[in-house]
Amino acid sequence: MTEATCKAALARLLRKSLVPRGGIVYRHEDQFTGGIPDVSLSLDGFTVWAEVKLHRPGRKAKTTALQTAALIALRGLLVEYAVHPRGRLTVVVRSTWSGREVCLILCPSRAKDVHLVVAGVLISRLERREW
Repeated sequence: MTEATCKAALARLLRKSLVPRGGIVYRHEDQFTGGIPDVSLSLDGFTVWAEVKLHRPGRKAKTTALQTAALIALRGLLVEYAVHPRGRLTVVVRSTWSGREVCLILCPSRAKDVHLVVAGVLISRLERREW
């Protein structure tokens, strides 16, 4: 599992759910754009932004000051996947502007299940029009 595969799986599930309803899901990443959150999802004129990070055993992914500033300005969500030594997966979805945890997911085995739950959390925020 890599950060790129997490983003790809999440974006795929979000598109599957939102595009038929007129929504837009976009992954913002290239070598020239720094600080922009990884994923945006829009529906009916409202947008939710998310930055995805993957922590590995002994190596924590870092959010840059520019990324943090952009997330706070956009009221974005920080989605932190953590792979533990025995293969267990934990995901925390955190509101960057309030600092509160929105959701904590513990998954003993299948990453696909975790992506489904994270996609559900992001879509729920979008539908309720809350950051």
